[in-house]
Amino acid sequence: RTLPIGRLPLREIAVSPDGARFVVSVEGSGLHVGSLRGDTKLRRLTSDPTDVGPTFRYGGAQILFARHVDGQPRVTAVPVDGGEPTPLLEPGTDGPAASPVDDRVAFLAGGVADALPMIWDGHTGARRPLSPKLTPGRYASLRFSLDGKRVAVVRGDTDLLEIDAATGNIARTWTPPNAEAAYNPTYTPVGLLVERVSWQGNIWVADAEW
Repeated sequence: RTLPIGRLPLREIAVSPDGARFVVSVEGSGLHVGSLRGDTKLRRLTSDPTDVGPTFRYGGAQILFARHVDGQPRVTAVPVDGGEPTPLLEPGTDGPAASPVDDRVAFLAGGVADALPMIWDGHTGARRPLSPKLTPGRYASLRFSLDGKRVAVVRGDTDLLEIDAATGNIARTWTPPNAEAAYNPTYTPVGLLVERVSWQGNIWVADAEW
C-alpha cells in the first residue's frame, strides 16, 4: 500500500522495531513520524532542516538522528511522541544505527573522509571502535543485523563489510562487480539486502562552432 507522503521531498525512512511506526527525513523540513497501524497521517517531529539519518532507538521510545550545528554533525535523540531534541553523543558524530536487541548504537566519528565506525553502549556509556581492523576513511550506512550480532557498513563506495559486533572481526567482505557502487544495506529475515548502482550509457563529446 502507498503511504500518504504526498509531494514531500524525502531523504531517508526507518521503521520502528515493532512495525507500528515509521519516520522520514524531509529535505528542508526536519523529521516526520507516521503510523503503520490506523491513521497514517504524518506528524512533524523536528523542524531543523539539517536533521537526517533517523533510526528508532532500542525500545522505540526515541528516534536518533544526526543534526548539523556549525557545520558539524551530532547524534541527537528526540522522543517519538514529541519533545525537545537532546544531544546523545559529542559533536563530530554521524550516521547512528541502533541495535534491535539492546541499547547499543553504532555511529561514525570524525570527518567525511577520515571517519571511523564506533559502537556506544547506552547502559554503561562506554564506546570503542567497531573493529580494530578498520582504519579511518569514508564509511556510510551502518546497520545492525536483526539479532544484533553483526553490523554492516559500506566502505568507500564499493565495499560492503559485515563486522562481528562483539569481537570486531570482519566476518565478510563483498564488492559489487564492474566497479558498481553499494548503498543502504538492510537486514531482513531472508538475508542482507543492498542497493547496487551501475552506470549504463555513453558519454559523447562534440565540437562547438561559434
